[in-house]
Amino acid sequence: MRFVKRIAMSTTIVVSLLSSSAIAFSQECKVAVVNMQEAIVGSSEGRTQMARFDARVKEWMQKIDLIRKEILDADRKLKAQDGRKPSQAQTDELNRAISEKNSELVQTTTAAQKDVDAYRDSLLNPMKSSAMEIAKQVAAEKGADSIVDSSGLMPPSSSPIPVGGAKCDITSEVKERMNAKAAAAEPGK
Repeated sequence: MRFVKRIAMSTTIVVSLLSSSAIAFSQECKVAVVNMQEAIVGSSEGRTQMARFDARVKEWMQKIDLIRKEILDADRKLKAQDGRKPSQAQTDELNRAISEKNSELVQTTTAAQKDVDAYRDSLLNPMKSSAMEIAKQVAAEKGADSIVDSSGLMPPSSSPIPVGGAKCDITSEVKERMNAKAAAAEPGK
């Protein structure tokens, strides 16, 4: 019987602490702070998407490095004539090859930048929307009137940064809920 009373008392204490922390949050924080970049990239889905993104960047870097090597090789051939006077035809051919490869490098670098930007957006935009919806839910539950993104990933809010600082930060809870939502969406779970 004493054991049951202790459990009941412990439960009462835990519930009152949790409700008082929610009340304290709402009294001190009218604006919740969330680092969207940390919440998204730090979530399990974010880490998976970033690995996919990194693989795409690596593919482009390999293509760019190959072109750079070809330019370097042609440049070495141009300079490494061992004191011999190269024929004008050889010099012209190497200069033409270097020029073409430099143009190819610029085009490839531009294409790579456009591709990885679009790919990053295609991976992260759905997660941004989900993270913002979760952040709105958490903020509402905590009694905050608005949300400020401290990472700069989302457009800036007109709301001032809240005085409560770390007490008003909901980043870890947003990340936890994103992980739970992703886990629930996985087949077989």
